[in-house]
Parts: sequence; C-alpha cells; structure tokens
Amino acid sequence: AVALLRDGTPAGLLWLDLFARPGKAGGGWMDEYRSAEDRERGIMPLVSINMNLVPPRPGEPTLLEWDDARVLFHEFGHALNALCCEAPSPSLGILELNPDILELPSTLNERWLATPELLQRFAVHHRTGAPMPEELIDTLEAVRTFDPSEGSTASLDYLATAAVDLELHLAADGREVDPVQIERAVLARLDIPPAVDPLHRAAHFRHAFAGILDDRYAAGYYCYLWAEVLAADIAEAFADAPAGFYDRETAERYRAAILGAGNAVPAAQAFRDFRSRDPDPGALLRRLGIEAAG
Repeated sequence: AVALLRDGTPAGLLWLDLFARPGKAGGGWMDEYRSAEDRERGIMPLVSINMNLVPPRPGEPTLLEWDDARVLFHEFGHALNALCCEAPSPSLGILELNPDILELPSTLNERWLATPELLQRFAVHHRTGAPMPEELIDTLEAVRTFDPSEGSTASLDYLATAAVDLELHLAADGREVDPVQIERAVLARLDIPPAVDPLHRAAHFRHAFAGILDDRYAAGYYCYLWAEVLAADIAEAFADAPAGFYDRETAERYRAAILGAGNAVPAAQAFRDFRSRDPDPGALLRRLGIEAAG
C-alpha cells in the first residue's frame, strides 16, 4: 500500500495487487473501497489497482511487456480519478460517473507511458540499468498507429464491439435472440473487415451483461471509443503546453475540471470547463494519422 500526498496533505491510500494467484479474477481493474467523503475530517479515498502479472522467479525482477505497462497506466488513470475526486458525497463520486466520461481519465493516462521523459527514466534494462535507446523510443512512436491495442485497428475493434452491444440491448424485449447471429448481422452491416476481431465476442461479452458488477457498461461500451476522442483532444492541450505532458499548470486545470469533478458536473460541461469548447473529433483522426475527407 502507498499513502499518497498532494502538496504535503494526505490524498488517499493506494493498494497495488498486481500478481496473479489462484482464485483471482482475470484481467486488470481498479477498485474504490471508500470515496473521499470528507477530506477535512480525514475520510480519504481507499483505492486499489489489480492486475494479473506473472510472478517472477525468486531473486528476479518483474518484467513488464508493453501491453502490461499500458494496462497499468490505464488502471492508474482510474485510480487518479478516485484519489483526486472532490465530489461532496459517494453518490456523486467516480462510481457514478456517466459513461460519456467514465473512461477518459484511464485512456488519457496511457499517453504518459509513451513520453520520452518517462521511458528514458523508467524503461531501463533490468541487468545493466541502461535507459531505452532514443532510436527504440522513436520506433515505438512510428509504429503506434499500427499497434492492435491503440491504433486504427483498435478503433475498429471498439466500434464493432460497441455496435454489437447496442444491438443486443435493442433486442432485449423479452423474445429469444441468438446473440451470435446478431453479432454477425451487425458486423456485416457495418462492413467490418474479417481481419478485425471485436474485442469481446457476443457469447462472452462480460461488460454487456455483468450488471451486478457495473451496469454502466451495459449498452455503454461505446464509452471506450468516445474516451479516445476526448483523450486525443485533451492530449493536444498538453502537447501544446510549454512543458508538454509535464506542464504543471495544464495538469492542475485537468485535475480540477475532470478528475476532481466526479459526477457532480455533467460530462459535457466538465470537458468544456477544461477545453473551453466542445470536443473536436478531428483530434482522434490526427492521433491515428488519418486525414479527414473534404
């Protein structure tokens, strides 16, 4: 567990439960055990990041694949949202966030992973301690748009999955349905290339049907793709700042407008409070290296 401070003042407690073990659920996720109900009285958020890394052999360090690191940064974005939330009650906290902004903090937080400043400091050789060469950092950026986890193919994956999610819920009128057949029809109607494999197939789509865990994802899986739009736009604000992604003034505005708002501020207004305008979908196209027609 890590006790976190902000300007010398306690901000919350973060647990890291990162290794796989028998009986543990798969994947990665963030849990909030208690929200910041009353910071003045010392009632701080209690948060955990959970993953399933392979435990290292005795005496060996834990080595992360790129996708492991991306998941860690994604879930840490959710954790930051919980730790920075200033909503006055749990009913207005991050567990009640509208899907329109639910995945923004986590998606945006992934952007810091690929910054040269972070990679040169933390992506070091586990034996020699040598930092990642600049040539490799440049290569990572050059191939990013082809990365199946975040490039244009990933956007199609999310689009296909979100469309199937919506169609399944539109069919939820009490009659029997064949989810696999619905999935096939949706993918054919959207002309999704066969090479694009939806992230979650209809027969095992936990986000769509796990209402007992979090019903915001039921008919709400679009939130991941919409978060990519918002994150691409906000990332441009950081990129244009004097100190880039590590610009303190921009980070403070982001913390106040987005991370601190919780569900006390409508999602669209929270974005406007930071960006002073509505989202620009062109930001995602620029992120993916796609030129808008016309």
